[in-house]
Amino acid sequence: MRWFAWSRPQLAHIVRRWPALETGEEQAVLVALEEMRRVQDAQVAENDLVRAEPALKRLVVAGPPGVRRAALDAWATVLEGRARREHMDLLADLSSEANLDADLLEGVIRAALTFDDGGKLAAHIAENARLAPVQSSTLRNQHFR
Repeated sequence: MRWFAWSRPQLAHIVRRWPALETGEEQAVLVALEEMRRVQDAQVAENDLVRAEPALKRLVVAGPPGVRRAALDAWATVLEGRARREHMDLLADLSSEANLDADLLEGVIRAALTFDDGGKLAAHIAENARLAPVQSSTLRNQHFR
């Protein structure tokens, strides 16, 4: 069955479906992000949440620390198979943040693996991570076997 871009939900519809995206209440946002990640299906028009990308990106970049990883996972799921250079650039920028914690770094690496079939971006991020050598090698071992 062929579907068209106009049949995908608009951002306003997505926000009505998951109003927590704009409320800022952390627990509600986390629940909404998890549900969005599970619902996302590019083959089913009403569940193709690609138009939520700007809202998800905003949470990835400027959300509270507890929300950023969940937003990153949802963002990567929504963009799977459709990532462009600008999306990979955002991952590279995130990986170079001064106070990047191990959990968010792992999310950045997973997203890079989702976007980059060859794994080059993910390998580069893992190699240049500002983590203790033990943590960095653990991440590489988990993702590059």
